[in-house]
Amino acid sequence: MEKAVLLFSGGPDSTTLAYWIKEKGYDLNTLTFNFGEEEGEAEKRTAQYFTSELNVPHKFVSFEKVMRDFYMGDEDPIHILRKAGTNDAPIKAFGAGVAISLAASYAAEIGASHLFYAVHKDDTIFRENNKEFFQLISKAISIELGKEFTVHTPFLDKTKAEVLKIGHDFGIRLDETWSCATNSSIHCGSCAPCQDRKNAFKLNNLPDNTLYKELTSKNETLQLDTQA
Repeated sequence: MEKAVLLFSGGPDSTTLAYWIKEKGYDLNTLTFNFGEEEGEAEKRTAQYFTSELNVPHKFVSFEKVMRDFYMGDEDPIHILRKAGTNDAPIKAFGAGVAISLAASYAAEIGASHLFYAVHKDDTIFRENNKEFFQLISKAISIELGKEFTVHTPFLDKTKAEVLKIGHDFGIRLDETWSCATNSSIHCGSCAPCQDRKNAFKLNNLPDNTLYKELTSKNETLQLDTQA
């Protein structure tokens, strides 16, 4: 059984990919980074939940302090892997390359020659999310290691909605996955990742059982009005 490492955020895309990799027969190992994103701890919590469900190893590494020092004490959330609360939030250059390089080094350390990344078709609005980039970075890593190493992006030709449908067909508790760009136990429902999440459910005509703060607030208001 070949070893594989998955960059795992606990979101619906990477969670679906985790189940997909397991079905393909790989010896799955998961890796979650916190680079200083606001949602870092929420992703850690969610990733730990699903890796426990899958019974696979999980490693969490926080680079938050290092990244803040590196980016000259930036006080704002640091966005590396193209996930931000708003579509116009500043993204650090070569973010995917940074994460993939670190993950590849870890993969080599544990004897894995396969790295999986749950980027999908809707992410191709960013320049690095294309087939050529992943082929070239795979080649560069292979040269460094002296053996073949592959960065796999099996969902690159699928939309987020299509990936969500795959997750649904696997029977994944999609409501337990994490998309929100906040560090909470409840999705805010209004940030860009939350909107993308809602839209993916809607396009599939699937019930969205995610707990959203906006809906919770509305329900609380309705209860207060009823009691009054």
